[in-house]
Amino acid sequence: MKMTLSNAYLSANLDILQRLGFPRSYSLDLMELDEERLRPPVGRVSIDKFLTCIIAAANHTSNRQIGLLLGLKFRVGSFGGTGAIYSYCEDLEEVMTMNNLYQKLAIDAGEVKYQQDPDGGHHMCFTPHYTDLKHYRYITDIIMASYVTTYRWLSWGSGEDVVSATLPYVQPSEYTEYVDLLETHVELNSERICVEFSDIAMSQKLTTRNPERLARARLALDKLIGQQTSADDFEKGLDAAIRGAIETGQVSAQVVADRMGLSPSAFRTRLAETGEGFRPKLDKIRKSIFIEKNNEGRSFSQIALALAYNDQAAMNRAFRRWFDMTPTEWLAENSPPETEELH
Repeated sequence: MKMTLSNAYLSANLDILQRLGFPRSYSLDLMELDEERLRPPVGRVSIDKFLTCIIAAANHTSNRQIGLLLGLKFRVGSFGGTGAIYSYCEDLEEVMTMNNLYQKLAIDAGEVKYQQDPDGGHHMCFTPHYTDLKHYRYITDIIMASYVTTYRWLSWGSGEDVVSATLPYVQPSEYTEYVDLLETHVELNSERICVEFSDIAMSQKLTTRNPERLARARLALDKLIGQQTSADDFEKGLDAAIRGAIETGQVSAQVVADRMGLSPSAFRTRLAETGEGFRPKLDKIRKSIFIEKNNEGRSFSQIALALAYNDQAAMNRAFRRWFDMTPTEWLAENSPPETEELH
């Protein structure tokens, strides 16, 4: 599954990283992005790019709990805005439902649901889309720190607090750091990723609940979800249009816009919202087609023709961008070994 985060959420976290000692310009360079790329409101960035940035920031600042700090500082700074939406809910269970529906507008990395154990324990469980929990640890830390902060503030109205946070990878040597930052009991090396609440916190209505404001907020959030879906549909259509143009041997932004039924200005506007230029997108699709055709056993000259390159030299230049080597060097590394003929 493709995991992404929004431009707005990424930009807010880059500002926090800068305050923690990792310059925003370093982050953008690492992710091969620029400020213009982050401008479109519905644009998305791969979580893996963001993770690379966080790992570098952790090393640069010698701060192994940087993920927790990002989650805490983001939620503290944004609760009066985006976080306040959850305070309009009826109770914590409805908050969890809202969280699962709309969290993807910020970061799409997993699912949230309420779970009550046989012994009566109440948990908000996070099921990540990723399976390598060690590799994506910083992402889990960011999300869980944000959850703990949000639910603590919401449950305070009932006179209760978060009971505990349960994480699958925390070692005993790190226990104190996690407790100090999350300000709650932490369960180590569990099979679950969750936040636990008391019976009282779950049974009480939120003192800040507001059905009218919640309804208005949901309309606005549903509209944003719709815009994101529209953006996803545009990207799928763009891929298909570029592939179709390549097959005809005529590839340009104008040709692709015509195939999508868009005017040049509308096409440029929609393309800008994806955060990726036409040439990088075309190059990426050509590389994908090259791999497909090569696996079919096509010769390089046949593939160059199929990719609508004007000449072999143009494809050779592209090949160097894709694989950081010449076609000859690539063939030497990827040709099957010769076997002796049996007699």
